[in-house]
Amino acid sequence: MFTDELAGFLKDNFPLQLDEISTAVDLLIESLDAAAEAVTSRGNELLADKEYEDAIGLINKAKELDALSKKVQRYTDIFQLEDVALVSEDEVLEDIEKTLPNYSDFEVDNTVVHTLHENFVHKRPFAFELKGKKVFVTEWKRMLIETCNILADIDPNLIGKFPDNRKFNGKKTKYFTTGDPGSMRSPQKLDGIQMFVETNFSANFIRNLIIKMINHYKIPLSDYKIYLRADYTGLHKKTGLDDATTGSEPAQRDEDEQEQQVQTASDITSGCMKRVSNYLNTPMTRRSQARYQSHDKKITVICLVSSGRDTGKRTEYWFGLRVKQKAMLENSEKSYIALGCGSENKTLLVPYFRFSKWLKDMSISYSAQQISHWNITVIKDQGDFTLRLKTGCQNVNLSEYVLATQ
Repeated sequence: MFTDELAGFLKDNFPLQLDEISTAVDLLIESLDAAAEAVTSRGNELLADKEYEDAIGLINKAKELDALSKKVQRYTDIFQLEDVALVSEDEVLEDIEKTLPNYSDFEVDNTVVHTLHENFVHKRPFAFELKGKKVFVTEWKRMLIETCNILADIDPNLIGKFPDNRKFNGKKTKYFTTGDPGSMRSPQKLDGIQMFVETNFSANFIRNLIIKMINHYKIPLSDYKIYLRADYTGLHKKTGLDDATTGSEPAQRDEDEQEQQVQTASDITSGCMKRVSNYLNTPMTRRSQARYQSHDKKITVICLVSSGRDTGKRTEYWFGLRVKQKAMLENSEKSYIALGCGSENKTLLVPYFRFSKWLKDMSISYSAQQISHWNITVIKDQGDFTLRLKTGCQNVNLSEYVLATQ
């Protein structure tokens, strides 16, 4: 079904879509495991009643479900995604709300009950209910934290085993820990017990994690109710039909929409580096996939490219600066970071001595409790390019670093 080549293509060009696929597969694995457990339990009951033939039939069906679960799990190895999100759902919602002229236009009925089987991308929570207790939350991470707190009150020993349970942790990072949370990107301590939980996830990933926890506690999923405060999904839907039916002239398309997205990452990198070489008036030689140097090796450029994600009103570009690349920039006499935002026509060239000052305010991805890379998010909105930093830090306008179109 999924090949390394296809997964690599999606990871390089459509990371958001691959993340959604991975989230869906994760939920499928949980459902298969829950089904296998239920069938096994029924088979054991039949064994106890000495209905051996029917029991053996059910046990064999449980084996089939378990084998299918393991087969699906192999696809998660092919995806090789970061366990923790580059940008959490709460950060995405913050950015959306900063641009809204009228927040009330997107408010929804907060008395309507939603279930754990729904899609919560671009939706703002209002509250959740579990075991008769209704908790008001405005962020998905708070929903995760407060859910954990309730489960800890029910049975602290059960949740206390999560840090050692592979089911509740990623392949590269811990979601739960009773020790030092330094390797986590956005850890939050639970009330009443010495445990930290990672919170930098998408809304649907948090939904999946809650489903796993609820199932583990043998609580019916129907007992968990979610209430929403706002829904921004309409901002991300195509409106071409509306333009065609109203008789009005379509709005002037900017260069992002006019450009055909047919270039490969290699093509974009090559075009970006031509612009960089011309700007620096120095030929640059490729030394590795992203590293370029002048002939005398006095100038180093790390060139990163991103196809971008169109949110309807703006475009977001995601990049990752790896530890080795950072070291290369620091060890060069003169160094730059080049960011190709969708095409060579949108190339940003930032001197590293300036860029390095912003790294401490960027989110970081970890692997095996060590830094893997710094997450760079550039937003293009109405012609301006902005570097997004952590919540509470002022974003940086990068427009002055855009290389002029030739």
